[in-house]
Amino acid sequence: MSFIQDIDALSFPRAVLLYEYYLAKKPADGGLPIRSDFDFFELKPFLPYLFIAEPTSGGADWRYRLLGTRLVFRFGRDSTGIPFSKHFEADGVAEDAIKLSNDVAASGRPRFFTAQFSDTQSSQTRLETMSLPILAPDGETVWLFGGTFFADEEEM
Repeated sequence: MSFIQDIDALSFPRAVLLYEYYLAKKPADGGLPIRSDFDFFELKPFLPYLFIAEPTSGGADWRYRLLGTRLVFRFGRDSTGIPFSKHFEADGVAEDAIKLSNDVAASGRPRFFTAQFSDTQSSQTRLETMSLPILAPDGETVWLFGGTFFADEEEM
């Protein structure tokens, strides 16, 4: 994607903790954790920063099933249920977001990213985000689970 960069490892404390939580949920056989493995009570400290995305139209598009309140606030819009092709259309990155999501789902491997971010208040900060593959409740479809964290909130 043009406005974000791949990174090998996460550095923000909450991002690292969320990734460790994800790893603890992975089955011993190396498969993907299933959505029901994730306990939202255990995830309470992360909920405002979480997202879950699902493929639509056989992967031709994706949409957010869940989008945390801090993400909605920082990005200035609630994009829950809106296809990526519409949500990211104005940013010109819809095709890249769909391709990246399909790549993570197909490979079954997590990916980490960083970017410089300007929120609706015109403040600028660095963010770290992750796309972590999980199985949907049907046990077959791959969804993306992750969190997006902001440097200016990590330093609090």
